[in-house]
Amino acid sequence: MPKPKIVFLDITTWSGISIGAEHYYGKLKEHGGNYKSVELEWPMSQKMATYLNKKDRTRSGDSYDCYKKGCPTVRFDTEQEVKDWALEVWKEHFPDHDLLLIGTDCINEPIRCLDGDSMLSESINQLVDKYDSLDDLRIPAEREKSNALSEIFHRLIKSGDLADGYRPTMCPKCKSEDGYYTKEIVKYRSLRFFFSDDIEGEVGDLVRGGDRWYCMNCERDLTELVAPFIVIENM
Repeated sequence: MPKPKIVFLDITTWSGISIGAEHYYGKLKEHGGNYKSVELEWPMSQKMATYLNKKDRTRSGDSYDCYKKGCPTVRFDTEQEVKDWALEVWKEHFPDHDLLLIGTDCINEPIRCLDGDSMLSESINQLVDKYDSLDDLRIPAEREKSNALSEIFHRLIKSGDLADGYRPTMCPKCKSEDGYYTKEIVKYRSLRFFFSDDIEGEVGDLVRGGDRWYCMNCERDLTELVAPFIVIENM
């Protein structure tokens, strides 16, 4: 598919931050284009109307019920309600868009796809699952994996090409499928036992190199293309 047109579902709440705050709010925000933004609004349930009227009477002493079932409101009781309603209406506001992602366009890490092209959303959510499985981003190896997953995620949402979610199968320059290689300088130590003259093994320590990857056919530097997949292949 061509470059996907993306809508972000930005969910916010003051619950746990501001005294008395207890609701969730949602906005649908277009990525690029005119940067259109739509605040989610839905018909109030009888349960919410009854609760808000009771809350207002307790606070102000008024006996008049100003909230009624069906009144439009931007308040949602739970985060899941925001997601469910967004699924109901996002295509009404953005009929030509392809993906609904939960979050904002300023987030670097992979974020979950709520709706849209099934194959592309599945690939995106697989990246999110791998990202969520990381234990501690303070550990260098885990941080390297997180950066690799983020790089692949952004490739996917920028191009819409499923191939960007998988390790490349050929060199983009010469079209060779031979593969790619790296250059390393390694210091080896030979191991011997006291009771034998034979070398029992060798231990290699990387001195430098191993951080760039080249096409086996045309020598093109493919590091930016393949490095993220090499990092996460054993996750």
